[in-house]
Amino acid sequence: MLNSYANLVLLKPRSKEINPDSLGELLRGDCFLVNEQQFGCCSCFDVTEDFVCIENSSQKRAFLEFVWVDCCYDPGDNIDPRGLIDEDDISSLKLYYSKKRGLILAWYWDGDGTLWFVGKDFTIENDDCKKSHGWGVLGEISDSELEKIIGDLA
Repeated sequence: MLNSYANLVLLKPRSKEINPDSLGELLRGDCFLVNEQQFGCCSCFDVTEDFVCIENSSQKRAFLEFVWVDCCYDPGDNIDPRGLIDEDDISSLKLYYSKKRGLILAWYWDGDGTLWFVGKDFTIENDDCKKSHGWGVLGEISDSELEKIIGDLA
């Protein structure tokens, strides 16, 4: 199913390069239960029934390590950011998984809010989730990282 999402928003035919704004907004519209006056992860936080909420702190920490450390860490910074993830970060994260879609949906509320969608072959992020643009592409998730995050939901 994720490939069908990605194939809908390819920048060029037969290319693997996705348009992150198009993919992010397609997923937002498909995964949140919104009406025409609402915007997913801004004015509506209800997700479709196929998503299961993950409350486990170690799974939430594993997700934050993936998106904040594995995708964005610069070894030249000379600091291990894993130690900077605290209980406030973990409690500010809402984490969901849909087995049907093979999709992780998460948001972190820090004033602007960050929204992520993670599929087997893509990770996209919008670091100001009240906007419909500004989606960025992060690294792909490995099987071991995925296992740490979704555990027995796979």
